[in-house]
Amino acid sequence: MKKNFKIIVVFITTMFMYKIIKKTKKLLDIFGKEYEREKRLCNLFREWVIIKIEKKEICDYLWENGYREVALYGMNYVGEILLQDLGQSEIKVKYAIDKNAKYIRTGVTMIKPDEKLPEVDMVIVTAIAYFDEIKDNLSKKISCPIVSLEDILSKLL
Repeated sequence: MKKNFKIIVVFITTMFMYKIIKKTKKLLDIFGKEYEREKRLCNLFREWVIIKIEKKEICDYLWENGYREVALYGMNYVGEILLQDLGQSEIKVKYAIDKNAKYIRTGVTMIKPDEKLPEVDMVIVTAIAYFDEIKDNLSKKISCPIVSLEDILSKLL
């Protein structure tokens, strides 16, 4: 009887530990992805500051390459800062695209990604961690270049 009890206790403990380990691994995966995303955003802002210190401007890059009207994808804090930065230039931000468009108040028209997108010279994606997925989806709806803010900054460095 004692032997069966020990086997049952070991089995239950093993199952309990397996579930804890499985949940812990899932959480570590989530935190690891989040860490990488935040690290990329920190690097993006570091590069942006370096560019500003060097007296270079995103708007100058856009203007020199023939991009006069742009749309921004992603209106989290990166998108808001880029909108402010471009708002002080000759570059017109025609609209912004975001999944939460109906809840976001900016100085430009907000459009959801699944809505019709008016033509612009370029779409700048500020949601850099999801760029490939966003580009794949947008390229089915609009014919202009779809570029990551990360790529623009790297060209200015």
